[in-house]
Amino acid sequence: MKALTTQSNPVAGQSFSNPTEHGSFRKHPFEDQADNQEKAGRVIHKALQACPSLGEESPARDVLWMTVQEEICTTTPRMIQPFGSKRPFLVTQEHATEELITAMTWLTAHEAEARSYSPLHLFVMLRGVATRSSSGSARAAQADSLCGITDVPQGCLLKRGSADEVDAA
Repeated sequence: MKALTTQSNPVAGQSFSNPTEHGSFRKHPFEDQADNQEKAGRVIHKALQACPSLGEESPARDVLWMTVQEEICTTTPRMIQPFGSKRPFLVTQEHATEELITAMTWLTAHEAEARSYSPLHLFVMLRGVATRSSSGSARAAQADSLCGITDVPQGCLLKRGSADEVDAA
């Protein structure tokens, strides 16, 4: 059995003597994730500040596109719930193209506003737009899951059934 040691949290100045189930001494389970989001936001923010205008082609704009792709787009499968939906859908790296185009379209349309955001706020906005908006990856995953369903009148509820129920119909 591992000996428990006390590790200080330099940010809050607090000590923790019991590790989480993962063996770390994080104060909050999403602390590392928030740090990664802040870091990604800083990288995107710097790339945006280096780009004079998103409406004009430039090497800086190309770097911004690549930066958004690296920092915003899905790289591992995740369940994401689109805005207005009651359930999440599986989004994979195959949806990264939709995410990149959606994020950059939003960024171009809201350039002045985005430049005023803090790095974390910029990351949250871009990731949310890229994944959960009407043209984001979660909507694309939802559309993929509905592919092949026809002759359903508007407003009718779809229910998924077992293979036995389908054969009985």
